Amino acid sequence: MINDAEQKLYRILFNHYTKHRSMPPWSLLKARTGLSQPELMKRLESLQEAGHILWDDPDSLESVRMNKDPFMKSPPPSSGSAYFMDY
Repeated sequence: MINDAEQKLYRILFNHYTKHRSMPPWSLLKARTGLSQPELMKRLESLQEAGHILWDDPDSLESVRMNKDPFMKSPPPSSGSAYFMDY
């Protein structure tokens, strides 16, 4: 389980990648989190240890890869007709 600060960092990475198809630069992460680069690196390392990201080159954010979005809950499978039948 990751703490709130790590979850916030993961969300920033995920949302930026989803919108721009690239990882954010260090300057953007510093501005959005209010943390220094060494603190951000510690949080990224803990996300890597938890298995949420893969980070091959610690000097570059472009090497960060998401395993999956652990915070998204998928809805239970349904036939689709339940919406019309329940109301």
